[in-house]
Amino acid sequence: MNIQEDNHSMLAAIYKAKIKYTVRKYAGAWVPIVINGSKRTSFAHCATSGDAMHIVISKAYKQALLIEGTNQ
Repeated sequence: MNIQEDNHSMLAAIYKAKIKYTVRKYAGAWVPIVINGSKRTSFAHCATSGDAMHIVISKAYKQALLIEGTNQ
């Protein structure tokens, strides 16, 4: 798989699990936030929005895999 295919499969799994994610600017740093149902989880602050997006998508993907595993 190439990077584009990896990203597509990760985003598809996140969408299927109905997990939402966002990146917010707070006190000069970027904060990745994953929203799974009513649970909101924030992660380490990042210097760049690109780093924050990378973190938030990987964390959301991990949660999507957990949901998928429990539904099987």
